[in-house]
Amino acid sequence: MEEVIKSLEAFGLNELWIFKIIGVSIATISIHFVVAYAFRKLIKTSEKTANYWDDVLVVSASKPLPVVVWLVGILIALQIAGKQTSNELFDIVPTLRSAVITVCFAWFFWRLINESSDRYLSRQRDAGNDVDYTTVDALSKLGRLVAFVVAALTLMQTFGLSISGLLAAGGIGGMAIGFAAKDILANFFGGLTLYSDRPFEVGDWVRSPDKDIEGIVEKISWRYTQIRRFNKNPIYVPNALFTTIVVENPSRMSNRRIKETIGIRYDDIKVMSAIVEDV
Repeated sequence: MEEVIKSLEAFGLNELWIFKIIGVSIATISIHFVVAYAFRKLIKTSEKTANYWDDVLVVSASKPLPVVVWLVGILIALQIAGKQTSNELFDIVPTLRSAVITVCFAWFFWRLINESSDRYLSRQRDAGNDVDYTTVDALSKLGRLVAFVVAALTLMQTFGLSISGLLAAGGIGGMAIGFAAKDILANFFGGLTLYSDRPFEVGDWVRSPDKDIEGIVEKISWRYTQIRRFNKNPIYVPNALFTTIVVENPSRMSNRRIKETIGIRYDDIKVMSAIVEDV
């Protein structure tokens, strides 16, 4: 122990600060066990309630919160050590602590959105209700996108990056980037069109007279739509294509028309009228 203290004193640390760091470490470990025990109890309690929102909140926070406890504890210990040394590396510790909290909050909201949509769909299926999978999927993707953008902008401010400057630079280079990524953007806005107009949904049978496209819709993402042909081969259609072609949705037909040729003998001409009426 004395050798460790002497080694640390060589960096400008004294025994008082060492014991503070040890205290922070013990507190971090203790809080971790308390949080883990609390989550085990909360999960068991939430499973007994009829409302699924408490389950969603507990499960969503079960992973980000322990990570926050450990990383914040480590960063506090580093900050204590940094006050006793002239090493400039420790100056970034407060910024890192804010960044860790921001990332974990974004992680929590990301999990919250996923858990909410999964629990909602599961409950609706168990109740035998019709579920609009396309709308639920679109809302969950939009929520995750908002969480990502807010977290990214917050991290930029945390590290001292100017958002207004970035937007100005983006305006200058936006034309070049947009031209280079025009296909990606076209597919993205094509996906928005599919989500808003909803010409078809997951599970629908679709086909196009303009392209060799026919099958069951399995997935609608921001970039492409996955369709399973009747021979079980999957095809991946860029969303931008659906804005330029005709799409039929036989799943939504109200009536079916069947064309059939029925042959009769010349000797049966007299009974043809009766055959037509019976058909």
